[in-house]
Amino acid sequence: MNSAIRALALIFMLMISTVVMAQEADAVLQWQRSVPLSTPVSGVVVKVNGQVGERVKKEQVLIQLDDRARRARVDALTAELKKAENHRDESEREYERTQELYDRTLIADHDLEMAKIQFDDGVAQYQTAKANLVQAQMDLEYSTVSAPFDGWITKRNVEAGQTVVSELQAEPLMVLVDARNMVARMQVKGEALSKLVIGHKASVMVGKNTHSGKVSFIGMSPVSGTTDQYTVDVEFNVGKQMYRAGQAATVSF
Repeated sequence: MNSAIRALALIFMLMISTVVMAQEADAVLQWQRSVPLSTPVSGVVVKVNGQVGERVKKEQVLIQLDDRARRARVDALTAELKKAENHRDESEREYERTQELYDRTLIADHDLEMAKIQFDDGVAQYQTAKANLVQAQMDLEYSTVSAPFDGWITKRNVEAGQTVVSELQAEPLMVLVDARNMVARMQVKGEALSKLVIGHKASVMVGKNTHSGKVSFIGMSPVSGTTDQYTVDVEFNVGKQMYRAGQAATVSF
């Protein structure tokens, strides 16, 4: 009988311990990743794909600048690179022939030096042409702004026909947020932080939906205006749900 009582007491203590260890906290949803999209080149916008609140796929073209001049420049510099390559190769062959004659003492030092200068010049012209082409190709690539990941468009500050001057663009053309992951941000008392570590498993309840998550951030300084409240973020995958920043949630860990 005493053994049965002791067993029941142990079970009761374990249940109480589990309840004490389990903690719940009110949280607010925030975007896990928010990326402003812009371009380092200037030009006229010819196409804009996507409205605020629309979900887009990774690598989907969102903004397209008129790229005809940049394509023509790439073509021209491609031809210049080929010309420079031919010049470099010919100057190299000439230098090798001159070196052979010099080794046979058939020409003077000056002739060999001039051949070497022409070869170096050919190499320099080739490297310059190559660098110019790479820059032109990058400018052409920057004429297209694509989604870096699956996401939701939260801001759109661009329209077709608009002239974009990259040096004067104060606001991003678009803002994209991660469509798959969010964070539940809460404030936790300092005494409870000793039980938390980065990677600690937690569950996030939003409405009637529950998601598995993990602690991704633990603040080192108190929240402004408090003395013993620290920010803790729990990252979770939203699955097929569509949530918005600012929604209420409950975190259990």
